[in-house]
Amino acid sequence: MATVEHMHHRPDGSEVRIVAQACWGSGLTCSIDVAVHRRASDKHDWQLMSNRPHPAWRSMSIKDYALHGRSEMLLAASPAEILRATSALHTAIAK
Repeated sequence: MATVEHMHHRPDGSEVRIVAQACWGSGLTCSIDVAVHRRASDKHDWQLMSNRPHPAWRSMSIKDYALHGRSEMLLAASPAEILRATSALHTAIAK
């Protein structure tokens, strides 16, 4: 299994770790699993961020969804940061 890990340090002192892992199914089809971990500082433990949106996300306004409705994973890491990790994994697999 190929794995790529990206670390991002935030201005508030917190850290985000994005782990992209290639999984191979029975049909030899590659799928990618992404996990996002966050910690408040290097003295704290890592916490796995959920990929589930807020339970009432369908009834939220767009503004409320952007502030409170997204999953913990998307609040901790931007889609661009997640895409960077998955792209690096594709590059590592191709080599």
